[in-house]
Amino acid sequence: MRQNVTSTTREIEYIESKDGRPLFRVRAERNVATREGLNELERVQATYYGKAGDREDSIAADRCFYAVTENWVHFQGHVRLRTAQGYNLETSDLRYEKASESAAGDGPFKLSAPGLTGEGRSFRLDLRRRELSIPGRVTLHYDLGASQDADPAVLRERFLDLQAGSARIAERDHRVRLEGGVSLRTGLSRLDGQSAELRLTDKREVRSALCQGGARYARAEKDVRIELAGESIEFFLRPGERTTLEEVRAEDSAGLTTGD
Repeated sequence: MRQNVTSTTREIEYIESKDGRPLFRVRAERNVATREGLNELERVQATYYGKAGDREDSIAADRCFYAVTENWVHFQGHVRLRTAQGYNLETSDLRYEKASESAAGDGPFKLSAPGLTGEGRSFRLDLRRRELSIPGRVTLHYDLGASQDADPAVLRERFLDLQAGSARIAERDHRVRLEGGVSLRTGLSRLDGQSAELRLTDKREVRSALCQGGARYARAEKDVRIELAGESIEFFLRPGERTTLEEVRAEDSAGLTTGD
């Protein structure tokens, strides 16, 4: 790229607006332009407000490449994407598609939000629909908020760890869909099956987990162990500072085993 440089500009800021409403804003410490119409920005931050101006998603990176006539922006280096709802995604290579208002990456990434951490390989984030699709193996960890000084006489659920072959996080629907073999584990319970769906509260707290396809549930509680097997098993949590197991439902020829 450097041999075709036509101009170099430091400390740039660009805002694109429509009807007085900003659509996106770009700040960078340096911009290098070429004869081919390609721009390379260094230490860049881009903020996208959406066509209706109803959101504020940002992407920061060591550098990015874009052409005014093209439909993509390519971010590289230490890339950090933050959504208006508080999801953070870190990776080293990300493509933003302007027409569809979506971001995608084919490399490893880390995901975080209040009460949530995770990681996987490859993703696609639809910023319009607020959906994150993860087509490969993924792990997620939900902090269920039970305080360390909670009454020891009451069994609290402190976390939910899960692994799956793929995942789709639907932010607006407060749901997480898991496929390709799923394992969910809390401090006291374990639930396995072919697929699962988490239902969340509007505060992103885990409310329930429905597992289907040869589902198996096990719970160790003091000196008692409970096991369930069925085509469909769902457990419900009472979320908050005192997260506890509220109910377990098993359907379709379920079997129950107890032991000490």
